[in-house]
Amino acid sequence: MNTKIDKLKPRHELLASILAKGTSIRDAAAEMGVAPSTVYRLARNPEVKARTREIQSEIAGAAVAVLKSSIRSAVEILSSLAEDETVPPQVRCSAAGRLLDSGIKAIETAEILGRLEALEKTMIEED
Repeated sequence: MNTKIDKLKPRHELLASILAKGTSIRDAAAEMGVAPSTVYRLARNPEVKARTREIQSEIAGAAVAVLKSSIRSAVEILSSLAEDETVPPQVRCSAAGRLLDSGIKAIETAEILGRLEALEKTMIEED
């Protein structure tokens, strides 16, 4: 983590974690017990923005890890469905296509996030 981000005030850290989950400004304000204008002001803080992105990246990474670990069993299920002649071919084909598309997109997204984080780190180090 960035040294400045490590030193976030507790309410900045709280806000970053709330916003990282996709909570609206109004709901974040209610959860924190402050006015929406306060949340808008705090959310503009560069360290809060950076921490929010960092938490979002962690959330996405965890989701991708679950998807990656599930792909094998899903492929096995689809393989058994493909051999089961009682299942309509359209259903088998549609499920297989959707699963593969989702899996490929998730893996690509994780790789892109990793590359983006490396680029951001390089840019910060160059400043």
